[in-house]
Amino acid sequence: MLVRFSSKKQSLSMHEADAKQMIKMMGMSGSIPSAIDAKSLPAAIAALQQSLSNQTGNDDDNNTGNNADTNVNIDVRAQPLMQMLKNAEKKSESVMWEYQGNRL
Repeated sequence: MLVRFSSKKQSLSMHEADAKQMIKMMGMSGSIPSAIDAKSLPAAIAALQQSLSNQTGNDDDNNTGNNADTNVNIDVRAQPLMQMLKNAEKKSESVMWEYQGNRL
């Protein structure tokens, strides 16, 4: 299942396991669907950056095992989301996430 993150002008999709992990790393509950308002973005970005830096160098923790290419570390997979969060912060936009397509 894919999860779609979106702001007013951007969207991206990622595998559910990776999305939930990154949502939790932002200090959120991990619930899907959900959202984060513009005022809360700086804290979420800082929490995600801190969590990613804490995992750097530990290959076993950097891979969720659910990605088709398990050789890609989570800090690399997080970069598109990190960029989206930073762009939304600059524009004072909220970011939401939901399942892409129908969830059975």
